[in-house]
Amino acid sequence: MTKILDLQSSTERLIASEPGKWFTGVDLQGTAEGLRQSLQESGAASGGVAICCSTGPAFVAALIAVIQSGRSPVLLGSKWPMHEIAAALSNSPCAALITDQTRFRDEFIHPDWDCLNLEGICTGGYLVWRNLNFTADVPEGEWLGQFTSGTTGKSRLVIRSWAAIEDEILALEEASGLPPGGIYLNMAPLHHSYGFCGGLIWPLLRGSALYNVHDFYPSACRRIWAELHPVVVYGLPFQYDFIAISPGTEVNTPRIAFSAGGPLTYEVRSKAKELLGVQLSNNYGSTETGTMCVYRDMPLEVSDHCVGWPLPNRHFQVSEDGVLLLFSQGTMERYYDGPEAAIPYTLGDLGHIRSDGCIEVLGRLRPVINVGGAKISPEKVEDVIKACPGISDAVVMGTAVSGFHQMVSAFVEIRAGVDLTEEEIRTFCKARLLPVEVPKRVHLMDKIPKSETGKIQGKYLLEMS
Repeated sequence: MTKILDLQSSTERLIASEPGKWFTGVDLQGTAEGLRQSLQESGAASGGVAICCSTGPAFVAALIAVIQSGRSPVLLGSKWPMHEIAAALSNSPCAALITDQTRFRDEFIHPDWDCLNLEGICTGGYLVWRNLNFTADVPEGEWLGQFTSGTTGKSRLVIRSWAAIEDEILALEEASGLPPGGIYLNMAPLHHSYGFCGGLIWPLLRGSALYNVHDFYPSACRRIWAELHPVVVYGLPFQYDFIAISPGTEVNTPRIAFSAGGPLTYEVRSKAKELLGVQLSNNYGSTETGTMCVYRDMPLEVSDHCVGWPLPNRHFQVSEDGVLLLFSQGTMERYYDGPEAAIPYTLGDLGHIRSDGCIEVLGRLRPVINVGGAKISPEKVEDVIKACPGISDAVVMGTAVSGFHQMVSAFVEIRAGVDLTEEEIRTFCKARLLPVEVPKRVHLMDKIPKSETGKIQGKYLLEMS
């Protein structure tokens, strides 16, 4: 944290989120001080402070202000729906929120919260705080809060220590072997563990100039990439996919082009290699653990199951039932609503450790669906539904039913121009599954909701059901 505060004395260009508008640490210092004073005057004397900022400069200024005030930051997605932001605040140890989202003025309506316009301090900015006595349980020590993406149906607040963040950054630095300086291009969201640690804090602390993309448009990102000549590009698989097929000038070949947030498939790797001339590097991690493995310059012929070699001070084991176990100082302390994390930490992936130390992820350890005592595999049902002509994607989850514990519910994404009914899909499944495995409900969708990192958001599907 001390190193982050020291950034305010820098007169070198530090961060930008739009072409030609770079900020130095000195530029951000005034904004951070104004935010800190507003926070003190708000009456929110204790508790964490949520940060919901879209641009890099506003995000860094808010982060510095919160640290200076002796508070702990909790990171929220700037593109989250308002009801999700409200729910996150209500189920967190946060007493206040700093945001540069103008929609708070009209959309955030809650009798227990007050709002202060920060115009003049932070463009479009607002400070929101609780006006009643704050009684939430606040974790002790110096920590940072990040929300999981809710892929299993529930988004949870992860508590990570700054020591764990530092351990992750030092591991990335040691494994990368990069020269100092240069320009970083970060396209990953700042509230996400991948974007925050490797795409924001790491380059800032190593003296690099950081360009942070806050609104992803493939052609614009390709143009920015071509103009900046970055030494490192941080992105997500779907972003490289779209940039590769987007028209524009040729981009340079950075020293590393990281990809994370979803599987780095052969299709994405081949497009990047053929159309961008870039050999992507896989970054394997999670909100709970930070970055665990890196596969540098992943060859096309390598299996999609390979996620790379463990970073320094990260050690893997495989349990008797094939689940990956992790020993690492970068692991979270706990979920906000749970006990301390166990050591070793049990990952949600089935895996294998090759003889050369490379980690292979063979599948997701997903909870079974309990239908009246019968255990159903969601992945088995998903595979059958995806084989049905006209279906581009499917998610199967267990939804609550009185008396039967759960029922099998399918959320199906139909290809454009295809006309399929719920009963036609169920008929297709009946010919290939046991009667108890056939979905009782099939929700037809134009698009399955996914997070900014491309992960399926099960919480929205559960709300729909």
